[in-house]
Order: sequence, then C-alpha cells, then structure tokens
Amino acid sequence: MKICIFSTTYFPKAGGAERFIHGLAENLTAKRHKVYVLVPYDKSLDLESSLSYKILKLRFLSPFRSNYILLEVMLFLNVLFYILRYRFDVIQAVILYPSGFVAALFTKLFKIPSVLRPTGEDIQIYKKLNYGLRLIPFVDSRLKKSLVNCSKVIAISPSIDKDLLSVLGYENRGKICPISNGIDLKKFGEKAEFNIKKDLNLKKSDKVIISIGRNHPKKDYKTLIKAVSLCPLNYHLVIVGGGEEPLNEIVAKKDMFRTHFLGQLPKNYTGKLLPFSFPPKMVVDYLKTSDIYASSSLIEGSPNVILEAMAAGLPIVAVNGYGTKDYVNDSENGALVKCQNPEKLSKALIRILSNKNLLSKYAKASKKMSLLYSFNIVANEYTKVYNSLVKETT
Repeated sequence: MKICIFSTTYFPKAGGAERFIHGLAENLTAKRHKVYVLVPYDKSLDLESSLSYKILKLRFLSPFRSNYILLEVMLFLNVLFYILRYRFDVIQAVILYPSGFVAALFTKLFKIPSVLRPTGEDIQIYKKLNYGLRLIPFVDSRLKKSLVNCSKVIAISPSIDKDLLSVLGYENRGKICPISNGIDLKKFGEKAEFNIKKDLNLKKSDKVIISIGRNHPKKDYKTLIKAVSLCPLNYHLVIVGGGEEPLNEIVAKKDMFRTHFLGQLPKNYTGKLLPFSFPPKMVVDYLKTSDIYASSSLIEGSPNVILEAMAAGLPIVAVNGYGTKDYVNDSENGALVKCQNPEKLSKALIRILSNKNLLSKYAKASKKMSLLYSFNIVANEYTKVYNSLVKETT
C-alpha cells in the first residue's frame, strides 16, 4: 500500500507530532508498505540515509505561512503534485489544521481516503492558558470542516475522544477510531550507554526525578519545581526538553544544586553526527537510570513521554490533567494528584521514593502496561483502518 503521511511539522522539532510521524513511518515501512512522509524538510539535517521511508519536501510555503487561505492553496498544490506522481492509496494527516483540512479536501473532491490524527492543541481548548487552535474562529471553522470531510479520525486518548465527539456529535461516533500513541519497546531493552547519575556527578543514594517536555505554560513546571523543593535534599529534579531559561528565576537558591535543566537532547539531529534514532539513545538511557517520572502538565493529548517512562520501568507521579490521567492508574503504576498543588505532588514523590517495595511494584506495573503501546501494535491498528478505507474505494 502507498501511504502518504502529511504534516506541516517535522524534525528538528521533537514534539509529539514529530515523534509520531517518524515512529509510524518506520513501523509501516517494516510491514512492507511504501511510506512517503510529506513535510517541510530541511535537507541540512541529512537524514535520508538513516531513514527507511521516503521524505517528500513541501515547497514554497514560507511566504504564505501568515495567510491561512494562501497556505491552504500551496499545501493543496503540493499534495496534488505528489499524488499525481506517486498515486497514494491513503493520506494520513498529522495535525487537524492546516494539513488535516487539506487532506480531507482530497477525500471530498477526489475520493482519496484521508485519516486525520489530532495532536492535542488542534482539538483541545484550555481557556485559562489561552491554549488551543480552536480559539481562533477561522481555524475552528476549518477544523470542523476537516472532521466532516475526512474518512476517519484517530482518537489518541480517551480525553481526545471526548473532544472529537463534542465537535462531531455522537451520531458520527463511527468515524472515530481509538488508537493510542506508540513506543519502540526495543530501544528500551538495549543496554544503557548513558547514566544520568554518573553524568550529573550524583551519588547512588540520590533520587532522580525526571520530567521531559519543552517548557510551555501548560507544563506548569513551576508546580513541579516547588514540589521537589519540599522533598529531602537528596532528591534531584531533571528537566529535559528545551526553553527552560525562564525557569531559573523560579528555582530557590537552596535548590539550585539539585535542579538540572538539560535542554533538548541531543543538541543536533543531523544524520551525520548520530546514528539517527528517536527517541534519542541518551534520553532513553536517562529515563532508565532515573528513579521516577513526574509530570505537572495541565493538559496533554496523548503524552509520549509518559509511555516512554513506563517502558523504562519508572513509576509515574503526575497531576490529574487531561491526557495524562488516561495513562496513570493511581496506586497501580504511580500516583495521580490534584493539579497545581505542589504539596500533594511532593508527598506522592516522597511516599513512593521512600518505599522500596512500592517503588518496585509501580515500576513493574509501568513496564507491563507499556507493552500495550508497542508501535508494532499501533501500526497494525492503523493498517487495519487504511485497509478498510481502500477496500471501500475499490
């Protein structure tokens, strides 16, 4: 089957959308599908030789990014050009607008099956943070048309499922396919080359609390930093992701020695300097050599980092935020606490980290739960959706 994965984002950005695009493409290719990833690719990354799928570059977008209509036109022309050249059987759009809107047009106009996959910000709304593309009236109207015109839409978590139903209505429930994000479990079974305690010159008795994600108001790192400041002095907080500079102002002087902002890892995504792998080997190993994963995020779509932490065998302590709560079972693989409450978050961290039996119990449960999210399983689910749509059109 010829599958086009189409989006307006790709590496070197390293959020949920980019992780998904790469992971799905690799796994579909392994199943002998011809996969074409249509994205705004920067050739200086020099990744082609490291990838199993084919990159198709979106062209002539830069002058039109500030004008929604012109951007839609240029994206449409790009997709049309590549459809005529490669004859895709199905278009998998990642992010509902603008890529989802354009992909759905090809379903409406030319009956080419389109599957849309939201990431979170494109369907969720959190007014307190001014978060969500749907807060822009024009985008909201386009997004709704995308969902009406497309063949199928993927709900990547129960929280996203509810948001999709609020737009589509329960009478269109059959258009929604629940498929979670996926993780490459093989990477978490490899021997660790990096050790976070060693690299940070910490003692074996020190406790490492790790959190991953680029700094954004929705991450509410302020709460997490405050929570760790209430923990014993041998509890260290490590945040990976980038954009942490403003957080330095939040850290108390007494806690600076145990608060570590590592930025984006690795710093360079070029195929020349790595054997390209995602998630990066260093991040996988840092998860595996930490003691616990913590999340203070108020809203997520389907947090990859939670799934990766589970695969690394880490207990999860998180706030009861949208998306995150779909993957953390309180008192089974960790703890869920009230949002924006550093005291409760701190108590949960201490309760688990100070109890070896509890730590081991939750770690084993996380590892077991992660098996449900193997990218091999996820790719099979996507393939079933694609096959059913292609059969309908033949």
